[in-house]
Amino acid sequence: MREETPQLPDRVARTLLTLAVILLSVIAVLLGFPLFDHPPDTWSYSIVAPKDDDLIMALNKAGAAGWEVVSARRATSGEGSTATASYELILKRQGATKPLEPEEKIGDPINPK
Repeated sequence: MREETPQLPDRVARTLLTLAVILLSVIAVLLGFPLFDHPPDTWSYSIVAPKDDDLIMALNKAGAAGWEVVSARRATSGEGSTATASYELILKRQGATKPLEPEEKIGDPINPK
């Protein structure tokens, strides 16, 4: 004995197929075209060079103000017993701030000008 699977009436099957095609078309359009045109991200950058003893405090302060470290390197100046060492940090945060004038010191990430 062979069991027969119940068949949907043709009209119901066509309606379901039409709805499925419409739904897939809407999904394809939504995935292919963004609903809102977002402007490109803007970033602000700053360079700071805290002394070794102040590194953790400077990182915490900058992080609390929304800055993220992009690059860090150990920097030294001078030679021999007069050499001083610090970390040079390049920081970024999302959003635009007023650009620095060339004669201004690039530095304080907490209060960029």
